[in-house]
Amino acid sequence: MTAQVAFRFDATASIGYGHLTRCLAIAEELRVSGYSCVAVTRTSPSIQIDHVTIPTDVPIGDEGAFIAESIAPVVLVADLCGATAGHISALCRGGRLVRIEDEATAPPSSCSLLINPSFGALPDAVIAAADSYFGGPAALILRRQFRSLPAYEVRDAVRTAAVCFGGSDPVNATSAVVAALQNSSLDRINVIVGPGFQWSAELATQIGEDPRFTVARAVDDMVTLLRNADVGVLAAGTLLYEALAVGLPSIFVSITASQEREARHAAEMGAAFHLGGPEQARRGLNALLAKLADADVREPMSARAQQIVDGQGCARVAARIADVVKQS
Repeated sequence: MTAQVAFRFDATASIGYGHLTRCLAIAEELRVSGYSCVAVTRTSPSIQIDHVTIPTDVPIGDEGAFIAESIAPVVLVADLCGATAGHISALCRGGRLVRIEDEATAPPSSCSLLINPSFGALPDAVIAAADSYFGGPAALILRRQFRSLPAYEVRDAVRTAAVCFGGSDPVNATSAVVAALQNSSLDRINVIVGPGFQWSAELATQIGEDPRFTVARAVDDMVTLLRNADVGVLAAGTLLYEALAVGLPSIFVSITASQEREARHAAEMGAAFHLGGPEQARRGLNALLAKLADADVREPMSARAQQIVDGQGCARVAARIADVVKQS
């Protein structure tokens, strides 16, 4: 198998599926422009592009050589969770390296292009090690459905909430939020769980016969679901950027340090509320919902969110990767 662009990413229930989602979104943009793409992982996710699984007997230090021999891509895009400098350096043997990195603790390593799809800054040494750099709100990588959306309609009353904690929700934050919302005055609560969510039976027991709750699994059309809600209670990962692109007034719950950083940035910019971690949900969520009951609070929040995130970041990132291919 050969391809012009290979994507090496991590995706498991324990770390979530944000890396996978970003890479597939970029691959879709590149394929529309005529570039061939292939995914390379240590696991075997169910995805819609060609895929190569790295054998278990191939050590991390030999991944680049394996990719070069089995695929020979012009460009290798790496979007990894907690990668070491050694791992990133080894991948340089697999093609011109494009590194996607949003962790403040990331190590420096040479690459042709460094992409930071987040609000937060990377260390100066990490940026300096790259031949070129692209980051910030303009580089936020979202699926095509989130591109250039119309202004969100802020309704007079808050009746419907959307609740989602990504593809896996490894700490089951959904349960803490549902417990808090059972004491709310909301008319309808749409809970969305991903393909890696492991607590469906427990969630069904927790909700019981409460008619206000619906549960959907692995929803493809998130734009419609978010636009139909009056407020969101969401994980501060990829969902944060998606909700801002939609303009949905939201309360974000952070599961990791990077999510906390991003949610704080969004709150400081006036685009959202940040609740904190799941442990704050039971005692603090309904107080923030009470604040969002005021349309005069939600209207500027929604407008600011869509001003910050225009949904075009994936196209911009794909164009820069295409430039690396052309220069090779």
